[in-house]
Amino acid sequence: MGLIDSVQRKLAEQMQEQVIELVRSREWRAARNMSDVLLAYIATSGGSATLEDVRRNTGYDSRSQVDAYLNSPHLRELLAPSGVPPTSALSWESCSAEVDHIMGHDVMKSVKNLVADLLDYMPVLLYQGQWDAECGVGSNDAWIHTLQWHGHGGFTAARRE
Repeated sequence: MGLIDSVQRKLAEQMQEQVIELVRSREWRAARNMSDVLLAYIATSGGSATLEDVRRNTGYDSRSQVDAYLNSPHLRELLAPSGVPPTSALSWESCSAEVDHIMGHDVMKSVKNLVADLLDYMPVLLYQGQWDAECGVGSNDAWIHTLQWHGHGGFTAARRE
């Protein structure tokens, strides 16, 4: 994407190797923290307001819109978990700091095998933003094409439009 120059790229690649080593060592929290450092370095060095869409010169703003939608009375009623009244004090929050503190380490664990199992039972839509430098098309293609499942041949042979 050309966000950083060759010198910055070498440093980013060194940080990336540290992340990979921490994942291999199953040091999940440290891997997540180092990954956050790496992403912040790329964003800062590249001058991007957000890695979620590198074309933007302002931060990503859809979270507040999604939060408002998911907290709307009608949707709360439709999606209320069993035993939780739709009028409860619980509310949807995108990127909750509390949830991230508790579950953030889990982000670094692969669920690739679970995706392959899921694909054997139902259609799946995996989203990746075309201009997303954090989890974009290239990085997702790399692991998706290694999945082994009943539709793999058709998927890899399908013409992109």
